[in-house]
Amino acid sequence: MRAVAVGIRARRHWHPLDAVLFPAGFFRLKDSFGPFDIAQRMERLVEHDISAVITRAARSIEELSNGVLLVLGIDTPAVSRHWNGDQLVVVFNANGPVTCLRKIFPCHGDTDSEAFLPFLVHGHDLKLRQRMLELPSGGKAIVDVCYDAFLWAELRRPSASKRAALRYLARGGRPRKLRSRERDALFTDLTQQQKRLEPRVHLVALHGFRKPGRELYWQRHGLASASAAHGGALVVGAAHFKTTLPRPEQSPLAAAGVPIEHLKEGGHRRAHHLAAVDSFYAGGAGSQRALVRLFEA
Repeated sequence: MRAVAVGIRARRHWHPLDAVLFPAGFFRLKDSFGPFDIAQRMERLVEHDISAVITRAARSIEELSNGVLLVLGIDTPAVSRHWNGDQLVVVFNANGPVTCLRKIFPCHGDTDSEAFLPFLVHGHDLKLRQRMLELPSGGKAIVDVCYDAFLWAELRRPSASKRAALRYLARGGRPRKLRSRERDALFTDLTQQQKRLEPRVHLVALHGFRKPGRELYWQRHGLASASAAHGGALVVGAAHFKTTLPRPEQSPLAAAGVPIEHLKEGGHRRAHHLAAVDSFYAGGAGSQRALVRLFEA
């Protein structure tokens, strides 16, 4: 994170920036955040050493980009023998944490897998407006973690199969399995909420891919579809790559201006890659190396 901040500061022509996006699971903490509301989560975040690290990076970049936001993912281990841990996206500015949001749209592997404990969604995370942020430039952005990116197209063009993965919900701290009619009512409410949102930017912290090229499904059906669902908004993702980083022009994980008709194209959806304006490599070698790219729309 320090290496990325130093590299961004050195490129004065990049500034002013609205946000710097890092992958999901960029940090890992032992605590559970799920049962707490956003204000309580931020209080808990401030107690951790990573809060000072992220805030220092934000302050460093803010010297050239007033109000810049740092967006990144935090994962936690299983909270009990029944439920898996948190997948969080947190936002910081130069003063500290701004928000701390939890994943709300699991995939089938999150809730119906013999390899993993099921992922529990908490009811207080289902207010979509709390995922909206005011950017320094004045626009509005949505921030998400990983498979949440698929939610927005789902609300525009429903799929019973994808929705069925939201199996477990906790309200008032009491987890239970959802009945189909309860799930339908929940998605009806989310659809109504989406109609009141008009983001121009969507930032998605992704967990990762084995190597460049393996993200194409995500690009077509996650990121490009999110752009279409948001009226052509700029959608940018950041991810880990296990074997090697992409070249600057490879695997951009970004899309913009995607037409609404994209959602009707099913398996024929195109990638709608958005090329980066500029890029550089930061850090050391191997797992300590980062590709940093600038996107504009």
